[in-house]
Amino acid sequence: MKPSRFPIGPGRVVGLAYTLLDEAGTILDARPLGNPLRVIWGTGALPPALEAPLTGLDAGTFRRLEFGPGALFGPHDPTAVHRLPRAAHPNVQPHEPVELTSAAGDRRLGFVTAVDADTLTVDTNHPMAGKALTVEVVVAVVEGATLAELSAGHPIGADEDRHLWVRFAL
Repeated sequence: MKPSRFPIGPGRVVGLAYTLLDEAGTILDARPLGNPLRVIWGTGALPPALEAPLTGLDAGTFRRLEFGPGALFGPHDPTAVHRLPRAAHPNVQPHEPVELTSAAGDRRLGFVTAVDADTLTVDTNHPMAGKALTVEVVVAVVEGATLAELSAGHPIGADEDRHLWVRFAL
């Protein structure tokens, strides 16, 4: 394959087709070549542990990257698990997202992990925190970002909320 004019680097729009696997080989998330995840490189849209080994690669390159427990999305922090009165969120069920707001006004997304008559447990860790993970990735496209994209901080028209990376990037 002929090298692209633009290897992956800061300020470039990069499209990644990927499969995210747990230790057992179960597929946790994926994007196909026909609909790659598109990000502007170096903006924090992806975890640094994923960006570093891909920086400098050309379109068409495949990599299988293995990450030890917590290496990709950080360690699981037990202080990020909160028990709340059920009345605060009476209609939520396990595995549903909940946005929490601290006394200081900081907002954090979490997932309900348990519900009983009086309380619910919400974990604000990234869902993959503390886990050993494998990412199989193909660099689908590398191109220059437009001024509008650089100003916005993301590719125009990108599906930013669909995948694990942007929703929970550390």
